[in-house]
Amino acid sequence: MDEEAAFAKRIQKETNIEEKGIICEIKELEDPTKDPEGGSTDVAEVSWITPTLHFSATCTHHGIPWHSWAVVTSSRHSIGYKGMFLAAKVMATTALDLFLDQWILVEMKKEFKDKLKGYTYKSGIPPDRKPPIRIKNGP
Repeated sequence: MDEEAAFAKRIQKETNIEEKGIICEIKELEDPTKDPEGGSTDVAEVSWITPTLHFSATCTHHGIPWHSWAVVTSSRHSIGYKGMFLAAKVMATTALDLFLDQWILVEMKKEFKDKLKGYTYKSGIPPDRKPPIRIKNGP
């Protein structure tokens, strides 16, 4: 851990960020009615159709700018590996819980339906719109 903290501070220094190292804390669950802070996901319209779940795992140093060389460096370091392994364990054990306890799924679906209160989501993308994919013939 000492080597990881030193590595994190070195990267923070190189990116002109306060040298805090890695913040390893478990945050309390947030109010699910609160709008999430910035960022983006690939979930988009899926979350209007079925219940979804979001969690975060630390895979890089505190304050590092996303989509930068500093994130890539963290991902190939033990810091990134540990965070990704933790995320994989959380996803796997959550899936196992859902497979083994049908009551959880029933309650999730009920809560989802109650939150939508009869609202039917309509995509902002017209149903006849095709994705702008260009496929070349041959190599």
